[in-house]
Amino acid sequence: MASHLFLAAQEARRLIESYGLDGEEAQITAESETRLPDVIARLIEAEVADEAAIEACKARAQELRLRAERIQARIDRRRDEIAAALEAADLPRLDCGTATVSLTTTRPGVTITDPDALPPDCLRTKTTTTPDAKAIRAKLDAGEDVPGAALSNARRTVAVRRT
Repeated sequence: MASHLFLAAQEARRLIESYGLDGEEAQITAESETRLPDVIARLIEAEVADEAAIEACKARAQELRLRAERIQARIDRRRDEIAAALEAADLPRLDCGTATVSLTTTRPGVTITDPDALPPDCLRTKTTTTPDAKAIRAKLDAGEDVPGAALSNARRTVAVRRT
């Protein structure tokens, strides 16, 4: 599709240059006498389809995350049932042919009941430092030198308003 776009753009440029057109006349000629609007319209249609595909992928990813959570919950329920069965049978360990299951006791976990009441030696302080892009831009725009930063080259972007 990119080659079609390039060819249509060249066609429009040749036509406009051959008639010596500029401004509104060039615009009208490009829109009415060349394939360029049709080629770009097909690209925009493809963009719309791609955006829909992205949304579908995101929705599917969310469905898969939820499914994984349900499967993990199912595994956890089975483990609880196995533990209850071993406890009921008063067996700390059992060889089942394909696996050996055993009851183990883990260390107690820490539960924070009131974070504000914790002593300072039980707290960790996280400090993050990130560049302040607004402050850097202001200095660079004012002509100041900012070591470690520079303005990038401006680039053209395409704005699309769908009708």
